[in-house]
Amino acid sequence: MVAARLPELPVEADLAPWPAGADDLPHASDERLGAHLDPAPAREADPERHLGELYDSGRSEDEGVPGAVEDEEREQDRSDEEHPASVPPLAFHSRARREWRRVAVATVDEVIGRDSVIWAFGPDIEPVVEVEPGAVVRFETNDCFSGQIRSEDDLVTSIDMGRINSATGPVAVKGAEPGDSLVVEILEVNPIEWGVATIMPGYGQLHEQVRSPVTKIFDVKDGWIQMDERIRFPARPMVGVVGVATEGETLSNALPGEHGGNLDNHLHGPGARILFPVRQPGGMFAVGDMHASMGDGEICGTGVEIAGEVVVRFDLVKRKQGRWPVTELADRWVVHGTHFEFMEAMQLACEEAARMLVDEWDFTHEDAFIFLSVACDVGIAQACKPGPGFETIARVVIPKIPAVPGPFRL
Repeated sequence: MVAARLPELPVEADLAPWPAGADDLPHASDERLGAHLDPAPAREADPERHLGELYDSGRSEDEGVPGAVEDEEREQDRSDEEHPASVPPLAFHSRARREWRRVAVATVDEVIGRDSVIWAFGPDIEPVVEVEPGAVVRFETNDCFSGQIRSEDDLVTSIDMGRINSATGPVAVKGAEPGDSLVVEILEVNPIEWGVATIMPGYGQLHEQVRSPVTKIFDVKDGWIQMDERIRFPARPMVGVVGVATEGETLSNALPGEHGGNLDNHLHGPGARILFPVRQPGGMFAVGDMHASMGDGEICGTGVEIAGEVVVRFDLVKRKQGRWPVTELADRWVVHGTHFEFMEAMQLACEEAARMLVDEWDFTHEDAFIFLSVACDVGIAQACKPGPGFETIARVVIPKIPAVPGPFRL
């Protein structure tokens, strides 16, 4: 969801009870969604089985996703031709998207329930659990509205805006120290089978041309999103809130910053590796604000907001970090810059990209300036304007080439 300043909340809090009558509205325990969304215990005997039950909507293990086995074989043949064998198939975002509802292949070490949330990132947040580098953790996440919008009769003007963008966690990683990068590899983003988008009065580039408020409910199934009888498009699941503990200030989960937070970059789906600058021991990672799909800019203020589960693998890069989180994909890496104003956000992202080229890869400032202009892409991840308190999230996408194979020289 959009980055906006919201009423102050405790940094850590249990998720407030859902509104009276919410249990009578459609949710994940309904037959149409197939499976149960009540928080799971912190550890389960067979987490992968639970993940399959939650999202396969009653299919047997042998059935899986219709046509998935045949499609996978055909796509694997194409993948082997198109991509180097040294890069795992999971690293390719397009392939990962085709697998968006599949059971995680990794063994899950910890499960964090959706009732263990924070509402802000600060310097003193306490971990739900501590894990070793290499651990795989499944996070159960709420939608950005914390279940307050369940039908098209529920309007954003009538909800508690203090219960926006809960983040599940945080998780501490042993050995993460200030000056390091905490690596979060997104293995799976598994939405439930319905999501929501809204139009808010006075927000977004087209607000003067539309009626508002408006709520739209989407069906999300088998890798596709159904907007209405006529409009259907591919799902592109990703997570909007991804962050770690800050150096000093406390920031609402609605805000992006150097810690990450509401970073709202549609590239943060399966296959992405996000390298967060560690500012506090353990890093303290938390995640939320899942979208079944979100376009660059998110101009109405929301993507397809949805609950679900996220599976990540943790690692560390010692004594290396960016000013903002850096995202690594199979064939490119991405730096970020955030500011309330568009031009300032773009300026900060460009400066960060140039700094990393100069400091890590021995570019001159002049060569970095030219290379960014002729070979790289400057763009916007989030820019819903107008909107009081909204920030802009800019990014610079840098191709992986022999001279610049990644963000850090390791």
